[in-house]
Amino acid sequence: ELANLSTEQRTIYEENLMQYWGMKSAIDTAVEEAVEEREIEIAKNAILEGANDQFVAKITGLSPEEVEKLRIELKK
Repeated sequence: ELANLSTEQRTIYEENLMQYWGMKSAIDTAVEEAVEEREIEIAKNAILEGANDQFVAKITGLSPEEVEKLRIELKK
């Protein structure tokens, strides 16, 4: 129980808890970025295969505006 910890133990606990949340936040961010990169890659492949923007948005979760930007980018 936290109430029974000494001041030193409590300090160590809180430091470890902060480290845990920092690592969890970093991992969550990395996962979100990886998922977004994968969605963009899928969208690009679908666009190159001739899929329309609404379909690409539906299968990737990207907005129609994001899909249109990718389409323009691919035309360059």
